Amino acid sequence: MRLSVAQIEKIRKRYKLTKREADLVKLYFAGINDNLEISKILNISFLTAKLHVTNIYRKLSVNHKLQVVIKIIDECKLLDFDIKGPPKGLISDIQKKYNFTDREIDLIKLIFQGITANKEIDKIMNISIYTNKTYLSSIYKKIQANNKLALIIKIID
Repeated sequence: MRLSVAQIEKIRKRYKLTKREADLVKLYFAGINDNLEISKILNISFLTAKLHVTNIYRKLSVNHKLQVVIKIIDECKLLDFDIKGPPKGLISDIQKKYNFTDREIDLIKLIFQGITANKEIDKIMNISIYTNKTYLSSIYKKIQANNKLALIIKIID
């Protein structure tokens, strides 16, 4: 999901982000969440990238890059539906398009809600960490993503 200049400015003002922090947020919306990759793209040190990430988390009161994206989408109304509870029709379309199982869809719904910790997902779905990892691996393979942030961005796009 690409953000327009106007959307970035709105986000910067709403959350009091610096220009560089907004640059990181733009990368999150492109599905990039690896700090090393971010540091290379922005031509900053790895530690500087981590500092910006920490500042963003503090300003948005979150603890994961995926939660940054979900919070911004939700609070800035960037989609025409509620990101935390997408319409059943959209979920059904996604399930058909990517051939997801019902349990994979259950896991995806939790990720849409901003639940990022595998232990929390395991507990809610009453599954083992190994089952969770199997589901995630299958989902990533089907949608050609390599992390939860990229997964959500691909689904939204």
